[in-house]
Amino acid sequence: MIICKVYPSDDNKILKRLQHDHYSSYVSELFSAAKKKFIQADAILNANLKITASAKTVERW
Repeated sequence: MIICKVYPSDDNKILKRLQHDHYSSYVSELFSAAKKKFIQADAILNANLKITASAKTVERW
């Protein structure tokens, strides 16, 4: 995560540092949630996509 000023008054350094420090854990949670929903959708739709088997084996982003 890159910490920089994006717009005027975007200067809350404490918030930016906090977001930076927690970025990797949140990205991992987002990845896991998306993976779970993708696998569920494939099962519900009975699509049997080839990529689903690969997605199931991915453990980390």
